[in-house]
Amino acid sequence: MPLDYFPTDDEIASREMVMFKTEMKLIHSNLVSNYMKAFNRFWYNENPQVTPAVMAAKLGTKALDVFTKSAQTAAFANMMVENSVVAIIPNEYSFNEDGSINIGAKIIPPEPEPPVPPMNP
Repeated sequence: MPLDYFPTDDEIASREMVMFKTEMKLIHSNLVSNYMKAFNRFWYNENPQVTPAVMAAKLGTKALDVFTKSAQTAAFANMMVENSVVAIIPNEYSFNEDGSINIGAKIIPPEPEPPVPPMNP
């Protein structure tokens, strides 16, 4: 490229758009990564002394607010890239009027139905 070359406005805009898209992908990647770390820390903590019920008790009456914001964060990430956050809550739970949460039993997925053998004519 000659030393006296100056990029056109369109070339500058194209470069800026590439940088913008790259930065947005990085934001999304960090958002999903950090969301899943927090989600797993609450629901799948490997420390047996820190169960979801213990975490819920620590949240106290802020639990509903935290869960609402968590759901909004996941929805925002999925709006950016469809199905980028797939978080499966392993326990039953319910909220109290004061905003605290009750953690119930583990959810046991139903056994799949056995395949139906084909009928022979």
